[in-house]
This record gives sequence, structure tokens and C-alpha cells, in this order.
Amino acid sequence: MAAATILRRVLGALWLADALVKILIPFGDRAGEQWYEQIMTAETGPPGLHYFLAWETNLFAAHPFLWWLPAGVELCIGGWLVTRPASRRALALSAAWAVIVWVAGEGMDGLFGGPSSALRGYPGAALLYGVAASAPRSAPRCPRRGTAA
Repeated sequence: MAAATILRRVLGALWLADALVKILIPFGDRAGEQWYEQIMTAETGPPGLHYFLAWETNLFAAHPFLWWLPAGVELCIGGWLVTRPASRRALALSAAWAVIVWVAGEGMDGLFGGPSSALRGYPGAALLYGVAASAPRSAPRCPRRGTAA
């Protein structure tokens, strides 16, 4: 099995694990805690990001069932990558979703909110998922036998 296929399947397993954690953690006061975290992240971000994060957070707070929407998307991406690791569309969707989660869900992980470090969680799991999804796409292809280079 090629290294790229293994990496894609591992990425799919990470998306599945991330989704299952979101689904299996009891809802309880999670919405309130995440709402507070998101608002605090929005306060330290640039003005355009601040307004977007505040709007998104208020939308999710008003409709608690939306908290499981990202988990559903991540289940689909993870399942697609595990079952069809050669799919370039699955990798593209994974990279795009990772950027969306990094910006909307993690608020760019406080990139513009002061000193960032790995000890504070920077750059964030979603950004690393995006990098992992982009790595196999950018790998050079070997020429096929019998074709001129």
C-alpha cells in the first residue's frame, strides 16, 4: 500500500474520530461553553473576522441542533477518505472543510490575537488536517511505463 494511501486513510480516521467526539460528548452545557470561547476568540480577532464569528456564534447559540452539523460533515469526509482513499475530490473537500473549521470554528486559532505558540494549541488541529489533505495532492506522479517523459 502506498504511503499516500495510508496518509489519506489516517486522515479519514482522524476526521471520523473528531466527529465521534463531537457526537458522543454529552451536549449539556457544551453550547454555552463553546459560545463563550468563540466570542472571546472573536474579540481578539481582526474586525472582519470578529463580526463573522459573532454572527456565527449567535446563530449556533439560537439553534443548538446546529452543533452536530459539523460532526455530520466530518463523518462523511472521514468515511469517504477511508473507503476511497484515491479520491481527489475527497481530499479537496477535506482541505476546504479544514480551512472552514479553522476560520469559523477555531477563529484562526487566535493568530491575530497576540503571541501564538504551540503550547497554546497553535496552529490548531483543523489547519493541520488541511495541510495533511494537501500533501498527497501535491506529490509528483511517477510517469507510467512505456510513455515518453
